[in-house]
Amino acid sequence: MHYFLSYMSLRNIISPVTLLINGKEREFENGKTLSSTEFDTFLIIDRVEAAQGRLIITAHAQEQVSSFNPEEHNIFDGV
Repeated sequence: MHYFLSYMSLRNIISPVTLLINGKEREFENGKTLSSTEFDTFLIIDRVEAAQGRLIITAHAQEQVSSFNPEEHNIFDGV
């Protein structure tokens, strides 16, 4: 399975982006390039910061994506 960081707001970032995944660094020309990049694992974004004219996104890989079943997770239980 392949995953993308395709948040709409990423596509609007025009500055360079550094993506840190489990300590490994990857450089992207801008947010549009990052959002069109294919990843082998599902990524969880831990931190976003700006430094020296670039956006730095720290993330970690999550091997298995848990499925969400709304019938099992009713936010109105007990109300």
